[in-house]
Amino acid sequence: MLTVTLSSMSILFFNFVLPQISKEFQLTNSQVSWVTSAYTLLYGIGTAIYGKLADRYKLKNLLIFGLLLFAIASLLGFFSNSYWVLLVARCLQATGAATIPATATLVPIRYFPLEKRGTAMGTVFIGTALGSALGPIVSSLVVSVVDWRWLFCIPLLLLLTLPFYLKYLGDEEGTNTSIDWLGGGLLALSVAQILLGVTNNAMWFIGGIVALVLFIYRIRLAKYPFIQPELFKNKTYISYLILAFFVTGIGYSLFFLTPLFLADVQNLPVNLIGVAMVPAAATTALLNRQGGKIADLKGTSTLFARRYRAFTRTKSTSSC
Repeated sequence: MLTVTLSSMSILFFNFVLPQISKEFQLTNSQVSWVTSAYTLLYGIGTAIYGKLADRYKLKNLLIFGLLLFAIASLLGFFSNSYWVLLVARCLQATGAATIPATATLVPIRYFPLEKRGTAMGTVFIGTALGSALGPIVSSLVVSVVDWRWLFCIPLLLLLTLPFYLKYLGDEEGTNTSIDWLGGGLLALSVAQILLGVTNNAMWFIGGIVALVLFIYRIRLAKYPFIQPELFKNKTYISYLILAFFVTGIGYSLFFLTPLFLADVQNLPVNLIGVAMVPAAATTALLNRQGGKIADLKGTSTLFARRYRAFTRTKSTSSC
């Protein structure tokens, strides 16, 4: 939970100082957005890749490698004196940090019985909400006293968790599973080019569609595809995937747009921007573990049903 908290904080830290970074390096909004969007892109793709690697290699070794790379990238970011060095540091940070969500999902599955797994995962992912709540506060405090580059020092605290992982994580050997690196590369290329097409030039978008078509062709022919094509025949799985896409997209867009809105439209200083974003994140942290318990007792569909009923009641009240 502590590791996920610090990882979540590192994702959000720079959302609150994007106006400062944009001003220092003379960047447009689309250019400065890559400080966070490049991180999120590699973080998401890396999570899928590390999940594959966890089938083959020791979970302990993958996590230690990721945390060390995360720390080294944070030091590079601390000494960055140009936009491109900053961007490289954030990309390397994401490459290392991507081990964390993969591990955070696998630890409850491997070390907890089925009847306690929802509570365990809810407890672990309290870290996501805590990071969302603490990130704005810590970011505001740091930039009100020192330069924004000092935000890169916070993730170094993750090194303190290494002795515990070395002691408590097992030495289970993975299976000799083949990994379709070409398929993974095509998936990463397609997502990256589509994102570039949205923020820069439409030609990138066309390239992303071509790469996506090649990826679909690859997974249909490969002996050990990067993603099993049979998954997409499962209608329930696809519906949850679509739902996760929209929920995640809305969530990350709010974390990016809200600081810019508060800075450019409301003219709030950086320290107040962080404070303004705390209440919602704090509420999520408080309710996360309770959600895990409900999932254990009544299933995950109950959580979605409760959210839908709460939404419709809120909409009805607003209409009145």
